[in-house]
Amino acid sequence: MTVSLRGVSKEFGSEQTVLYDIDLDLGANEFVSLIGPSGCGKSTLLRIIAGIVDSSSGTISFSDGSKDHQDISFVFQEPTLLPWLTVDKNVQLPLRIQGVEHQSRSEVSQELLAKVGLDGAAEKYPRQLSGGMKMRASIARALSVKPKLLLLDEPFGALDEMTRNNLNEELLRIRSEKLWSALFVTHSVAEAVFLSSRVLVMAANPGRVAHVVDIPLAYPRTHETRENVAFSDLVRKVTKALHSVNNMSFQDAKQSSLTPEAISQIHV
Repeated sequence: MTVSLRGVSKEFGSEQTVLYDIDLDLGANEFVSLIGPSGCGKSTLLRIIAGIVDSSSGTISFSDGSKDHQDISFVFQEPTLLPWLTVDKNVQLPLRIQGVEHQSRSEVSQELLAKVGLDGAAEKYPRQLSGGMKMRASIARALSVKPKLLLLDEPFGALDEMTRNNLNEELLRIRSEKLWSALFVTHSVAEAVFLSSRVLVMAANPGRVAHVVDIPLAYPRTHETRENVAFSDLVRKVTKALHSVNNMSFQDAKQSSLTPEAISQIHV
């Protein structure tokens, strides 16, 4: 699935503009990350694409002309698993809501739990899982409906670095088996660089795309990728772009030389 946003803005009330004039193209099977200061509208942008929140202006179009968002899955910051259901039943839930018969949804759940390394935890309840295991279950649930687009809102932010790195690799491994487009929100520069083909750096007040960094690292990516000099250079480049726009007001940006064209010339 491809996604195209043109002039998307979001206002809450007459004086609070959260997002301003967002243009964004997400290619088929592309993995793009959004990074920026807190309050720049990253999560709001995901919710607009998912149809959870309406934009105030602008247009969103999908390659298949879909308007009901049925091919989109969302992974939230918290796993949001239902505590009274087992892991297996949680993964089956979206299919159950769609009316898929029991045998078929059970087979899908078993396959996905094996892929995320939770086949031995199918009958456990969320309270019996670690944070990393809960997030694996949440990702399996999101993939149960075979989405063409996966939206992930900082899903690994609360995890320790080792668990986070392992899940980054696991996510890319799962994606390599059945490609889908992904838009990923994170506050970690290294995570954004590791996962993505492009990183969009957002500025705040109001939220807008200030810089786009291409990530020309080959897939598949492993722990060895993080030891690569090219990886370190890209982390520094994204970090420098982020520092350049961090907490800069919209008026300051317009009045300074730090235009999107100027930012695009940033080098490490």
